[in-house]
Amino acid sequence: MLPTALAGRQFLVRAYVDRVEIAFADRIVASHQRSCSRGRDVMDPYNYLPVLLRKPTAFHQARAVRSYPWPLTLRQGLAFLEERHPDGQDVKEFLRILTLKDQVGEGRLIRALEPALQYRCVPLDAVRQLLHRVESTRQPPLPLTSPEVPPADPSKYNRLLTAA
Repeated sequence: MLPTALAGRQFLVRAYVDRVEIAFADRIVASHQRSCSRGRDVMDPYNYLPVLLRKPTAFHQARAVRSYPWPLTLRQGLAFLEERHPDGQDVKEFLRILTLKDQVGEGRLIRALEPALQYRCVPLDAVRQLLHRVESTRQPPLPLTSPEVPPADPSKYNRLLTAA
């Protein structure tokens, strides 16, 4: 599948035994597993993101989306957003999250989405922040603990009043 931004432009297709690459301006813009079966389409739903962001209601009907083997974490992220946003903003937010894949890769995106699901906080900004945290530190976050605060002693206040 050619990225929609290149529709109507000249590009170079390189066919290898195991994959097909599409190049534009000295840059590979798409790479797909090659299918040797007749009539079998290999589609990457990430290439459809620009179109789906304009028409998010087509997401569940898109053949590339239905045939793609979505990792469990991404399926859980979409289900969480659909539960949280029944107004239709769920798919659009999920698509925005998927656009991060071009910058960080699907594996790193999934590693950032896993804690977001644990925190039950899956908007794009939260996933971006978790991506940054995953990338900037390899240490587990410090546990949140409440500081030790001694119980209040009202007699100290009374001493202040009598001293004045």
